[in-house]
Amino acid sequence: MNPYRMARPPRRWKPKLSPWVVRLTRRLRKWQGLKTCQLEGVEIQNAEIVREQIRQGNGVLITPNHSSHADPFSMNAAADATGFPMYFMATW
Repeated sequence: MNPYRMARPPRRWKPKLSPWVVRLTRRLRKWQGLKTCQLEGVEIQNAEIVREQIRQGNGVLITPNHSSHADPFSMNAAADATGFPMYFMATW
């Protein structure tokens, strides 16, 4: 028997992104990108613009140009380049 009790979910979940965990998993993410997508490197341009906007308290929306299994790894590389962890969704 399934011990899980069905319950009404909360109306929303607050984000719980831990910058410490993001930094801790950086090497693992790079290794996974290489292993699963043969992603040897990512070139990030204009990271300083994003960094400055975040420091000013402005919102920033970054959109990958196509759906690929490498997109999450590219978005993580962009977050690493700006120095700020980011929330993003990926789909295919």
